[in-house]
Amino acid sequence: MSDLFTMMIFMMAGLALGACASNSSTSPPTREATVSAVDPFELSIRVGRMGVMLDQGKMALGMIADSKGTPLITDPVDDVSARRALYAELNQAVLTHNRLWVMACGFDVSIPVCQNMFEPGWMGLPFSHAPTWQQLDIWSAEMQGQVGSLSGVLCAMAEQSSDRKPLCPIE
Repeated sequence: MSDLFTMMIFMMAGLALGACASNSSTSPPTREATVSAVDPFELSIRVGRMGVMLDQGKMALGMIADSKGTPLITDPVDDVSARRALYAELNQAVLTHNRLWVMACGFDVSIPVCQNMFEPGWMGLPFSHAPTWQQLDIWSAEMQGQVGSLSGVLCAMAEQSSDRKPLCPIE
């Protein structure tokens, strides 16, 4: 019963998001009209909507895997698919970190973490690349340091500027 209810919620959310994203225009706009009419707020909403839909897709995959009695990512013995998946998640963590970095450093660029954006060389590798477990371990430790620094600064800023206590630190 709970799984059916959850699936119905996903379907309703997908339909609502699809309805929001539908375009009733019959003729495609010209390139010039499209470029000059770009609304940054609408673009931000569209990109955010994609993130929500991808998160829902990931949850749905987990439900499908659970119903079949198989794990979503296989046991990491030396599985190429698992290493690629972890590499993709690590890349996503860098992108999320850098998005927060841009927002945080817009408030105060004098804070130490705002001196340089995190742009590791391994981000340029194609997603078809399957790094070794040792590479992933090194890269995730590097990423953890960056996330810890930014998170610490953001939590300190939030504590100073708000009467609510942020949920920090995690570790």
